[in-house]
Amino acid sequence: MDVTDLVTESAIMAGIAAIGETLDGGTADYGFKKVNQLISLWANDRLTIYRSQRIAGLNLVSGTASYTIGSAATWVVARPLWIDGAGVIIDPSATYPVEVPIRVFTKNEWQDVLVKTIRSPLPQGIWYDRTFANGTVYVYPVPNSSTPDIVLYIPIAVTVFDALTDTISLPPGYELALVSNLAVLMCVGLREVPSDVATLAVKSIGQIKGVNLVDQMDTLKCDKAVLGRGGAFNFYTGSSR
Repeated sequence: MDVTDLVTESAIMAGIAAIGETLDGGTADYGFKKVNQLISLWANDRLTIYRSQRIAGLNLVSGTASYTIGSAATWVVARPLWIDGAGVIIDPSATYPVEVPIRVFTKNEWQDVLVKTIRSPLPQGIWYDRTFANGTVYVYPVPNSSTPDIVLYIPIAVTVFDALTDTISLPPGYELALVSNLAVLMCVGLREVPSDVATLAVKSIGQIKGVNLVDQMDTLKCDKAVLGRGGAFNFYTGSSR
């Protein structure tokens, strides 16, 4: 399927076109704009993003506290909406490099760092300022060595299309979710959304979010002090024995 096929199927679902009909240029261009608007909106929703990518080899510079990140930045990576996790490679040239996890500070945690210019050979955390068009990553403490490399774990969203001829290659379920949700969007301001299309749009995006949610869930843990001597909790009996 390419983008033209996607827009055509959506137009048919919306009742704007008939099966077998070739869309006129105006309708095709309108659908192309709307599908990219839809994808841009999904990029802001954590549950429509199906993977988090490990980006390694991000170099530090001694004495440099901040680094831009984006398509035309110090770190040339697609500008992330947020950062899921981070680490530091202590010795990138080692046969078996060791990656040490470091903290991704929240805004409030970064605000609580009283002296942000302290220097150290080993960073303890980063704060991500979501500036645009490139983001800005602040490293703490400020590195006084260029040896360590930063590793980032960033969400990879579905990207907008460049042309109607672009091929669509996405995980299972995304094509139907795109078609049905684009159909709803193409109806707005033109005609009433068919009820079955609206239902399908909600159900298809819900199934995608359900699958992506599982990938983001960590194993449930409980402090042993709460569990008592047994070190385990039986949810059938409500007892730690």
